[in-house]
Amino acid sequence: MKNAILKYAACSIIILFGWKIHAEQPQGRQMKVEPAGNYEPISCAVTCTPYQSNVWVDVTFSNTTSVVVGMWERNLLKEASLTWSAFEVFLNGKEVEYIGKEVKRPAPGPSEFYKMKPGEVCKARLDLSQHYDLSKAGSYQVRYFSVNVPEGGGKMFFIKSPVASFVKKL
Repeated sequence: MKNAILKYAACSIIILFGWKIHAEQPQGRQMKVEPAGNYEPISCAVTCTPYQSNVWVDVTFSNTTSVVVGMWERNLLKEASLTWSAFEVFLNGKEVEYIGKEVKRPAPGPSEFYKMKPGEVCKARLDLSQHYDLSKAGSYQVRYFSVNVPEGGGKMFFIKSPVASFVKKL
């Protein structure tokens, strides 16, 4: 419920800035937010691998442009631990709540940006089960989703992956 309220608040703010919103339903109810013009300089892919009681998620970010893109390091999952709900996770079509650490912080400063070169690929791996309750058996869908505000106030854009699925058996 808390995630739904936070996403509603974020969507309200985005709408105020002239962005458009529309519904997407790969399985269950889910919101997809896109900036007008679909400016997406960073592509993102996610794979999930259940292993014993853990579920490992591998995320690949690629700069698809011919210019350097300033990326908030948090969005590239470069921090030692996840401190925000970076994934949309569903179990049998119902949202799984983020149970990880949440850190409120001010707008990022210059030291919190990574300059991603044209064509560069960055990878991250984390244990998704440390941040979401994945203890139940069933069919899971996972998608990475974040908003990037480039260094120096450039054009904001979304980073989102296609939905990745896995089945967890007990």
